[in-house]
Amino acid sequence: MLEDMGRSRESGGRQQLEQERHPCPLAGCGALLAESELLAHLFNEHMTETPRKPMEFALRMRRVDTGERTLLLLVHWQLPVGQDQCLGVLNWTGSARRCLFEPQRHLQFGQAALAACLPVLVMARRTTWSALVAECPELDNGHPSRDNMVYLFWLLAPATRQPVHASLGFINRKLQCGLRVLCQLRGLGSRRQLSQQWLMLSESQMDQMCCPHGSSCFVELVIIGGG
Repeated sequence: MLEDMGRSRESGGRQQLEQERHPCPLAGCGALLAESELLAHLFNEHMTETPRKPMEFALRMRRVDTGERTLLLLVHWQLPVGQDQCLGVLNWTGSARRCLFEPQRHLQFGQAALAACLPVLVMARRTTWSALVAECPELDNGHPSRDNMVYLFWLLAPATRQPVHASLGFINRKLQCGLRVLCQLRGLGSRRQLSQQWLMLSESQMDQMCCPHGSSCFVELVIIGGG
């Protein structure tokens, strides 16, 4: 009986997830998506360039296993203020099948092997301390001073049966690690608020870590697993 109740709750959870829709996390999109539609949407709308829809941001995508290290190039001074940017999508193969509520749907034939992966979006935002503390994105408008700037990095993914953790770090061009945190993947519908699930650096920390004249750097990600 307990097993049947567990199956019933899980089935109800899946149905609720399919009914819920969240805005696409990529800047300027706003499409409402079920969590199982995320990967197909990214392929169809954000990785295809047409004459009417040029790609404004080169979306990078790769498959990764548990414990595999990924470095994503970041030119931090090019990040627009007040916009969420996706640095890359990592399709986690590890124990994702056991963590998934629902596989990714509506993938084309050549993409079907990714259905059982968990798409993890590596997100970045250049914002101001004022907007962050007040939880008011409108405070990003205007011409903020460098002393007021802060960089946020976090991980988004469809809902999972159990929490999935990852190591998120910042590394300069000399491969010196400036900061590394253990964080939990956040759901697509989670509110942006002060959280330990962020990697956060101030403008002065960026200046100390990076060479002068706007040198690029890396965001490091290692998915540790669920539990």
